[in-house]
Amino acid sequence: MEFELHPQLQKDLIDLGDLELCKLMVLPDSDNPWVVLVPIRENIKEWHHLTKPDQQLLLKEIELVSQVLESKFKPDKINIGALGNMVPQLHIHIICRYQNDRAWPGAIWGTKTGDDETRIDQIVQSISNELLES
Repeated sequence: MEFELHPQLQKDLIDLGDLELCKLMVLPDSDNPWVVLVPIRENIKEWHHLTKPDQQLLLKEIELVSQVLESKFKPDKINIGALGNMVPQLHIHIICRYQNDRAWPGAIWGTKTGDDETRIDQIVQSISNELLES
């Protein structure tokens, strides 16, 4: 069996390319830069289903993305989560949060995303330049 990205992730996210372990994807939100990492492994639903080396590599990639988001977008807080209630394939959300964002201090899940296409393109380009072309 070969790795397949869940259809909902394909529909909702912009695929920027691959890191060592994960697909690097962006949820198109012009207000809150929002990265999703999906381990390129078949049939993985839970963190503990990854091998120990892959768990360590995922932590490294979460740290890398978090540092880039913090540096580039200056959030007040970075939220990291892996819910998977609607999409069972393991995927990790890394979200820039701001004290004046649409959901602060509550959960941002399920809120309407910002739809400024120019800003979304800038976010995508900034993340891609930093993480894939270095």
